[in-house]
Amino acid sequence: MKTLRRLATNRLAAAGGVAVLLTIMMAICAPLIAPHDPIDIHIPDRFAPPFSGGYILGTDEVGRDVLSRIIYGSRVSLFVATSAVVGAVLVGGSIGVLSGYFGGWVDTILMRIIDVLFAIPTLMIALSVIGLFGRAMTAIIFALIVGYSPLFARVCYSGTVAVREQLYVEASQAQGASPWRILRQDVLPNIFPLIVVQMTTYIARGILAEASLGFLGLGVQPPTPTWGTMLTLSREYFYHSPTLPVWPGLAILVSVFAFNLFGDGLRDLFDPRAWQAGQ
Repeated sequence: MKTLRRLATNRLAAAGGVAVLLTIMMAICAPLIAPHDPIDIHIPDRFAPPFSGGYILGTDEVGRDVLSRIIYGSRVSLFVATSAVVGAVLVGGSIGVLSGYFGGWVDTILMRIIDVLFAIPTLMIALSVIGLFGRAMTAIIFALIVGYSPLFARVCYSGTVAVREQLYVEASQAQGASPWRILRQDVLPNIFPLIVVQMTTYIARGILAEASLGFLGLGVQPPTPTWGTMLTLSREYFYHSPTLPVWPGLAILVSVFAFNLFGDGLRDLFDPRAWQAGQ
């Protein structure tokens, strides 16, 4: 409860947390709250303006309900972003922890590989993977895992090196605890806050990356609704319906902004120096 009260004192972080929660609930409850089927075509209703004919946000070029497509699109964006970040934590985080704790040749080999990947832009990695494996959702997730793993490897590496030098780790080593037990009981609990903050921030980046790939025509393919695909298709019909690209763009903006605000709040919450400075 004390932790929640501290988070609530940061109004922007609290607002971000509420927006994140609402976005997640929208994705989970999409079948219950969407007013129409997102892929149903109604040609007579094409380009219906907002708040007309039972369509709150209007319809697109083939008469599909824009609001329903926005709601269902949140599922794709959150699933891709969350899956990619969790996968990057498991892959990159494991590399960083092992390199930071054991050092030596393990550190030299693993972190040099990470350095090479870190030098390549994530979007370039994504384009290469999608070119090899196609535009399936699994390929997009795999591409983002490869792109985000170096960041989590660096974060976990620096955190593990700092924890490794602490007296309680040396005490565990003196008592004969195995390296795996020390990693599980001493290292991971202390670097977990760092991982959570970075995960929140990179979920926002994952949403933006998925939308960017969809905008380039390399994301999840139609008729599955995604925010990026909706945005790129709506450009062609801007003069028919000027509000059509506004809604997916606004959905991307709000969700990314919310996750970033929430991540900043978590960072302040887990950093005692930042919390004390605000007192």
